Amino acid sequence: MKVAGVVRTHFADRWSWLAWPWIILGISFLCNLVIASTVSEEIKTGGLVSIFIYMLVLGIVSVGQMFPFLIAFGVRRKDFFLGTAVTVVLTCGAATVILLAMGWLEKLTNYWGGKLHFFRVAYILEGPLLQDFWISFALLLNLFFCGFAISALYRKFGRNGTFAFFILLGLILTCMFYLVTFYDKWQAIADWVSGLTVISLANGAFLLTLLYAGAAYLMLRKATN
Repeated sequence: MKVAGVVRTHFADRWSWLAWPWIILGISFLCNLVIASTVSEEIKTGGLVSIFIYMLVLGIVSVGQMFPFLIAFGVRRKDFFLGTAVTVVLTCGAATVILLAMGWLEKLTNYWGGKLHFFRVAYILEGPLLQDFWISFALLLNLFFCGFAISALYRKFGRNGTFAFFILLGLILTCMFYLVTFYDKWQAIADWVSGLTVISLANGAFLLTLLYAGAAYLMLRKATN
């Protein structure tokens, strides 16, 4: 089974890849729409984040469920990684197009009757079309590979290794926070972050995606089934 076979195997699980993200997002949208219909003020909700969180969970689950299954059928680890990468790029690309279409419909309907900002998130997804596409696509891809890398870490080093990694990460972050506080640099960091554009943040997220993907690939090469 080559890369194309891995892609077909992933998409055979239609519920995980094609149905559940939209069911969850649809429920979130309907709940927010009902709430918006009962109040007089505009609502700017963060309900859209549900599909992004789902991609993080899907990244974790895709290794735990599909990696041992496909490896048992003789799939090379490289082909599993590449097939999963192709699957998620196609999924995120299609999801981004749908989200942009819903954002256009939201604007066309004057925000669902002037009440609800759901798909066109203020300051993030209110720019030019290509910019909005890249932001959504980069964030979806980033969260998937973040979950994918976490699951690959567990597959490679087991429970104790994963615990040790996050404990070490927590210690490093604690030391960083202490140093920033000690040298009184929080305001400088806040000024730097506030000066970043949304597209810069999306580009940064994509660079992190490459880091997650590279780390996951290296771990899965030596991981047990």
